[in-house]
Amino acid sequence: MKVAFDLRPLQIGHQYRGIGICLQNILKQVQNSPDTIKHWELVFYVYKNHELPAILDNYTVPHRIIATQEILPPHGRLKLTRYLKGMYASWRKANSINYLSEIKYMDVFVQFDFLLGVPSHSNTKSILLKYDVIPLVSEAHYLPTFKQVRARTKSIRSAIRAQRHRARYLWLLRKSLQRADLVLAISDHTKQDLVNFLNIDEHKITTLSLAADDLLSSPVEEPKDKLFSSMDWRFISGQQRYRSLSILDKPYLMYIGGVDPRRCIQDLVLAYNLLRAEGINCALILAGYDFQVLKTIPSVDARDALRHSSYSEDIYFLGFVSSEEKSLLYQNAVAFVYPTLYEGFGLPVLEAMQQGCPVVCYDNSSLREVGGTAALYAKAPEDIAIIIKSLLSDKDLRSRTISKGKEQAKKFSWQKTTSKFIKLIENLKTKDYRL
Repeated sequence: MKVAFDLRPLQIGHQYRGIGICLQNILKQVQNSPDTIKHWELVFYVYKNHELPAILDNYTVPHRIIATQEILPPHGRLKLTRYLKGMYASWRKANSINYLSEIKYMDVFVQFDFLLGVPSHSNTKSILLKYDVIPLVSEAHYLPTFKQVRARTKSIRSAIRAQRHRARYLWLLRKSLQRADLVLAISDHTKQDLVNFLNIDEHKITTLSLAADDLLSSPVEEPKDKLFSSMDWRFISGQQRYRSLSILDKPYLMYIGGVDPRRCIQDLVLAYNLLRAEGINCALILAGYDFQVLKTIPSVDARDALRHSSYSEDIYFLGFVSSEEKSLLYQNAVAFVYPTLYEGFGLPVLEAMQQGCPVVCYDNSSLREVGGTAALYAKAPEDIAIIIKSLLSDKDLRSRTISKGKEQAKKFSWQKTTSKFIKLIENLKTKDYRL
């Protein structure tokens, strides 16, 4: 049986995002199951003139690589020429999946990024992983209409560009979901959203839960002099000023991740302000690519909350942190606070619990599926502050929460995920998705 994976997402920036993490972990586990897939002929599609994905370095399972040319944006002096070429290039890119070499001879084709398309060949069974429907849940932020952009910016050009992006996005999404023989949703909540928002037949959707990456998870007994360098964003000047942070200086709350509208960092800052106003001496650590300096934070609400906090001297921006540093931060934090309004799955929650860090998060979307009874749920910043106070004052509560979190995290593993994934591929031709 010829089973093809589209690895092009790993060459266009997704290797460090949810799509890439899922794809790479499944491929690693496939490699660890040689007996299960011994009758498979593995084929990997990649882009020419791009560095091969790192996952293929020393990939021991026999496989073939098929390289295809990337469709690049057009060049030209005349705006009309660029526009017409751009429309044609978009159409070609949207349909290029059907022209991949040998695609019609594949028995199964697996796609992790719907924007790259799903083949329409009837003899090729296709699987599409879908992570969430965030752009449809919060259209005004992620997929605004012409009218919304026009009202916000007064620019007709920006509104046309947004409408064109919206139309292409929705067309590709619906076309990929329609062509897929099997859609894998990463949570039951995402599965229900696909039915509610896009009217997908629920019988062709199966839930495939994700898992947390294994960080350098050996317990940190005595971090001692572990210092982090943080940009001091309180100073507005032409010179960069740094300050050092020891994780043993004082108790700290932490957040790791991106800053988009659904991740309510302003709520976290408000909860922190409430704690400090009550005389609780603790720090707030914010890590992730967006947390370099204040101006790199894309959310206006988050920037304003941080800028106006009366306790900004104890709010640290760490930017990107390594796996080792992330593990260290988790294991020594009072709690990982995740004030998100919507998640397709919620990997950071699972990751924190795996590392022995209490989790405080909002109660919505798929977070109950992941956090179970181990996470501590809040509805507002005031609730977050109350829970943190309890964790600081009640050592037994903290110990119980950590223990329950580790047990909850054990329910999810990439080995379990991939084992189900392989069985679904085996059962695809019979359309039997009951596992």
